[in-house]
Amino acid sequence: MKPPCMSRLKGFGVAKRRCAQRSLKLVALVSCMPIISLASEVTFDSLEDPHGFDVSQGRGLWGIEVTGSLNIGAESTTNIYQDASEIDGGARDADLSGGLMRKWDTGMMALSLDYADYKAFKGEYSAQDFDTLSLLFLGSVKPSENLTLKWTVADSELLLGTSPADQLNGIGRGKELDEMVELDGELALGAWSVGLKGRYFDSVSQQSQDTDDGIVRDTLDRVERSAIAYLGYKINSATTLYSYVGKQTIRYTETAASTAQLHDSDEHRFGGVINYAADALQLTGDLYFFSRDFKSPAIGDFSGEWQANLKGNYALSDSIALVVGASREFNESNISGVGGLMISNVFAGGTWLPRNSTLLKVGLQYESVNPAGRKLEVLKTSFNVDIRESLGPHVSVGLSLQAYAQKPEKTDLAAFDFHGSTAKIYCELDL
Repeated sequence: MKPPCMSRLKGFGVAKRRCAQRSLKLVALVSCMPIISLASEVTFDSLEDPHGFDVSQGRGLWGIEVTGSLNIGAESTTNIYQDASEIDGGARDADLSGGLMRKWDTGMMALSLDYADYKAFKGEYSAQDFDTLSLLFLGSVKPSENLTLKWTVADSELLLGTSPADQLNGIGRGKELDEMVELDGELALGAWSVGLKGRYFDSVSQQSQDTDDGIVRDTLDRVERSAIAYLGYKINSATTLYSYVGKQTIRYTETAASTAQLHDSDEHRFGGVINYAADALQLTGDLYFFSRDFKSPAIGDFSGEWQANLKGNYALSDSIALVVGASREFNESNISGVGGLMISNVFAGGTWLPRNSTLLKVGLQYESVNPAGRKLEVLKTSFNVDIRESLGPHVSVGLSLQAYAQKPEKTDLAAFDFHGSTAKIYCELDL
């Protein structure tokens, strides 16, 4: 039986799961400013539209850049629940996003809103229906020539229950409500720089389960407090290195009997970052080692473990860009006596613009999930293709295809052995 509880990883500087393309652009803009930028996991959804693609990038209004889009689609899938039942079905979805951005000589501010709505065509699949709303406010300012401050405030809703890590943790379809405040400050001293980065993250997960006593709704509240201090050195105009030390504390509360509070922990970490940006190549790498002290004696502490993220983007030409990424991350677990899950990801993909009105995106992703200290591993391979045709600056249509296969290794757990495919047609309207 699945455990009636939920827990989520919120790795420092790592954004998990899908978010709207507009928000991705805003985050990328602020991340490139001269403050330590930790690499994040690369997925198909993080492939950005090239600048040459013939769609509107918004319009100016009193010095403010205004963007907006509405994406409406319909899909057919061979596995609507994304599990071993492999039941086919269909659904329609709509994504509405908008953003405001104001830039000046010494800084910028941006605000974005994203709303997504998904609904199955057949009523018996209504458990898959969901809607999410996310708000993001971020910015950067230079009070003096040497001092840079950056902030991010986010209030978001995210979908649970579709990843191998969620399934190993016994998490079904549900929603996560996240509130986050992150503050950065950096002081430049010639080629050297020093800085502090702090973050508060409150995540509330909600899930409904059918039991003999009826529908039970579980709620789990996870609070993370993180801070790092770092030292940077700019080798040349393209390359900057950072080293850092930090601490993270995690505390849980829940409304259902669970093992979540057993995973209250304190973590210490040290690591390094490389940021490289030349004309055709951008590279970000982040490696750190950590020790984690669990408050419960039933879970063994971690010492000398490591996490890493690497992202590379190479422009072969004005029309072709290649993107690769690899990561190894720690995800907290609901499994009794297990401190967490080690998740490894490898991604390779790219974008091709054969002409200004046609955009092709392709991506192949491999994911491995392994409970720490257990002889169990779940492997998932996904392949995505998206082709989009611009009918004008404000209207485009597209076709998305996805195929995936998941298989457990060193075990015969049939619940984790399944595959599926999805085909989706969509139309996007841009401001």
